[in-house]
Amino acid sequence: MHHSFAATLLLAEPWALDCAAIAATLRTRFPQIGAIDVAALDDGAHNKGAVTIDSAMVTLEVSSTPLPASSLSPALSTLKTWDSDAVVQGHAAHMTVSCKGPLLGGVDGAKAYAAVCHFVAAAAALVAPVQAVFWGTGWALTEASAFIKTTSEILKGRMPITSWVSFATIVPKGYQADTASGMVTYGMRAFVGRELELAPRMDKPANAFRIVNGVSRKLLNSGDTLTDDLVLRMKTGPVTVSVAARDYWLRRNVPAYVLVTEDSLIEPGTLRPREAMQA
Repeated sequence: MHHSFAATLLLAEPWALDCAAIAATLRTRFPQIGAIDVAALDDGAHNKGAVTIDSAMVTLEVSSTPLPASSLSPALSTLKTWDSDAVVQGHAAHMTVSCKGPLLGGVDGAKAYAAVCHFVAAAAALVAPVQAVFWGTGWALTEASAFIKTTSEILKGRMPITSWVSFATIVPKGYQADTASGMVTYGMRAFVGRELELAPRMDKPANAFRIVNGVSRKLLNSGDTLTDDLVLRMKTGPVTVSVAARDYWLRRNVPAYVLVTEDSLIEPGTLRPREAMQA
């Protein structure tokens, strides 16, 4: 088995791949990340290349055509402060940046491969006409300038959650989003083996996001993992979260850590609606 991460860069116009320029940018902007070099690929294609950071190889491939919008859907974003639809519809070409390698050190190993991919994608965004970066495992679409800025988080030991993981609100049947909501992640499975699914609560989506985002950051920044029946006490507020590991819960064939708060509409032990337990 391997860790595998890929970022697709949406280009405003066609661009001739220049791995030497990307490697030079990496050395200048991020000298602390390791030994950087350009690697030759056997196929000799001018639209393909590779950059190495220490022993990790990151491959790059440029296509002169735009990426189909269906390949970016549903690109999820909790905070939308830019016109992502215009970029998706208007970009002219795209570049794929990918890195994979053997499983190393659980969460920390996955973070290392993701970070390598992230740094190369950020360097490419500094030299090519990149408008946005789509992180495949997390269905996260980030404006290029914001993606570049998150490299500073990685260098400080904080993982760029919103560039690697996206969040979607769930509303239980019979409720409205402003009165009861939960939340699920896309992308945490690549790091901890399961997605996170917050059981619905009588609260607003913004507060559901704070809980799931807080747990996600705790896991990636600390390298810890969740276990069944674990109880978490969040520093962001007086919220206690119980964890239940399931092969699937809200999404079929998607292993999940189900997060259940004290005020959840779901019973922690059975994951059934509380009303059903009281009937």
